[in-house]
Amino acid sequence: MSNKTERQAMIALAANPNPATPITIPTVVTTDFNATNLQYAEAIVVPQELTAGTVFIRVKLADNTNFAYKIPAGDVLKLQSGKRYIYKITVDYKELRLETEIKNWETIGAPVEGSAFQE
Repeated sequence: MSNKTERQAMIALAANPNPATPITIPTVVTTDFNATNLQYAEAIVVPQELTAGTVFIRVKLADNTNFAYKIPAGDVLKLQSGKRYIYKITVDYKELRLETEIKNWETIGAPVEGSAFQE
């Protein structure tokens, strides 16, 4: 669905929305890119605006060492509808580095329509 108005019409916001809570995105080890121990993950997020100081990405290593990327002071991150955000995250024992690429979301094939039900 490429029309922003149609996408927005699909979402009904609660009168008193709950604050966002962290989610864990499982990673998958891949041998792509000629690298060892390279992992990747994918997630779909709701369009939103994150303000300076908000933890955006947190990485926990196998030894329980934690690294966090916060939105820099004076910055705002706007995750927009219809965009695909690609983040390359590099973590070593000194720092977490983040590289970003933003593309328009691509529709492939005809949209599939259906109904969801509560289980």
